This record gives sequence, C-alpha cells and structure tokens, in this order.
Amino acid sequence: MRRLGREAVPFALLALSEEAKQLACDHYTGVKFTESNGFVYRWTKRHNITNSHLHGPGGATDMVDWERRMAVLRTRMLRMDPDFVQKMDEAALFYQLAPTKSYLLECDARETRGTALPSAKARITIIFCMKATSSIKNNAVIGKAAQPVCFRGAPPLPVKYYHKNIAWMNKAVYARWFAGLCTAWRAFTGRKGFFVMDDVSGHDTSMTSDLMATDWLPPNTTARFQPADQAVKSATKTTHKRGMTRDMLSTFY
Repeated sequence: MRRLGREAVPFALLALSEEAKQLACDHYTGVKFTESNGFVYRWTKRHNITNSHLHGPGGATDMVDWERRMAVLRTRMLRMDPDFVQKMDEAALFYQLAPTKSYLLECDARETRGTALPSAKARITIIFCMKATSSIKNNAVIGKAAQPVCFRGAPPLPVKYYHKNIAWMNKAVYARWFAGLCTAWRAFTGRKGFFVMDDVSGHDTSMTSDLMATDWLPPNTTARFQPADQAVKSATKTTHKRGMTRDMLSTFY
C-alpha cells in the first residue's frame, strides 16, 4: 500500500493497471502498451505478496495511541478478580441468510440462479456480555417486533429481549440493558465490578453506576483487542448457520 501521511491508498489490480499505462505513456511514447494480469499474478507469487481484503478504518489509527490507551485500561484492571471484570459486545445475526455457494455441474454453472435466501438481510442483534473468566452473563437479543409471533405461548426466554425498528443497539435500548445488568450484578455480589465496552454511538457513555466502574476500548480496535470476536461471536454464528442448514435439509429433502 502507498501511504500518504496517515492515509493508505490500496494497490488493487486496477490501480496497478492504470499506473503501468501511465509509465508506458511517459517513457515509451508512440508504443502501444497492453498490461498483463498474468505478469502481476506471477510476480506476487514469487515475492509472497497477497491480495487481502481491507477491513474497516483500523489502518488509519496510530498503533502507538492504541497501545498507550490499552496500557491505561490494563492498569485499571490490575489485581482485579477476573470474575469481576466484564466485557460487552454486539453482533448482527442474519438469521435467514443461506449459503451463497453451491456445487454444480460445470455445464449448468452459467445458467443456474440462486434464490433470495443468499441475500436475505433480515437480522437480529445479539448482545454478548461475559466475564474475563469466559463465563457468560446477561446476554440479550434485539429484534424489530415488540411481540414476535413465534414468542406467543412460548416458555420464558433464556435471554432478555428488546425491540427497535432497526433491530440495532441505540442509547434507549442500551439504558434498559445496562439497568438490567446492574440489577443482576447486585443480586450476584455486593462488590464493585469493572465493565469494558466499545466506544460506539449506540452506547451511552454518560451512564454510570456505583456497582460498576466503566471504561472504553479505543476506537477502531475491534480486530486487535476485542476478545469476544473469534470466540463467542464467531462460535454463535457458526452454530446458528449449521443448525439452520440442518433444518433446511430436513424440511426440503
């Protein structure tokens, strides 16, 4: 990647192609030039260069600032019992989303079309709250409907349910969830706990509690400092996808 100050310009294949055309025009006037994708492919293989997907704006954040802020956060948690340190995060679950790939005969690949399921965007939001010891605490779900039809006559849910027209966290939902967390914490212990979460707009940073000291992860640090991403969140989504696929197979086949 080419860096301009603190920003990074991606070197995609299209950018390399345009740069090659410009160099050919500058140095070989009058010569017809045609770029080759194969040359780029072989060159990247020889030099062990990968073509990676860029995730979010994290690259624009100074790593030194990240580490300095995290050092302060770790100092606050020093010598605390891990059972009294909690972390909260959310994840969108596209519960109708089917696999986007399928095995086909090569002769049928060009004509075969999928259904609407691989692009279904219906979702709920899952709130994960866990202790530093990895035990789960005070999870919740945010949906769109105030009273989903599937809940009628059902036994009490194992998690709290909140509703919002976009099925996503906002400050109103966060206030209700945080109040429930403090109530559950008071029933669990009289000792003060420590609570860590992301610094995003849906989390009300003004809310405090005498039962819970609160601190925030630095912005754009999810991929590096978010312990819930690959463990609980990923496992939950994978389990749901496997269960959904199993139910689809038993229904249609």
